[in-house]
Amino acid sequence: MEIMTQKELEDFLSKPNLARIATVGKNCTPHIAPVWFLYENGTIIIGTSKASKKIKNIRNKPDVAISIDISDAKAGNRGAIFSGKAELVETDSEETIKKLCIKYLGNLDNPVAKQLLQVKERSIIKLKPQKTISWDSSKMEK
Repeated sequence: MEIMTQKELEDFLSKPNLARIATVGKNCTPHIAPVWFLYENGTIIIGTSKASKKIKNIRNKPDVAISIDISDAKAGNRGAIFSGKAELVETDSEETIKKLCIKYLGNLDNPVAKQLLQVKERSIIKLKPQKTISWDSSKMEK
């Protein structure tokens, strides 16, 4: 399987694909949740409720993995997996939510965007990956 160049990876991550974040819960049980994400300056950014299980898990153990992939029979399978220690940030959450809504919903007038922007108890998860694995089967010789 071929890997993506940095430019290809950045282009792939700019698209509104769903990510999945894996965290470690109590008793080392895995927890996986689908999330929206941003990719800025080599960092993956996720906005979520302060009460979410992923936030509770990260507070106890910051090790996470994030998977983003697409499967397309004609265009090929592409994706990336990132891992490292997550950081929780309490500032700039409204700006992050606005950026996420624009990326995934197209604008801030969408009813879902309006609802998300009303939530005040939220945290931002940031991951500066320690390890990145990517693949792009469309680059394979046919």
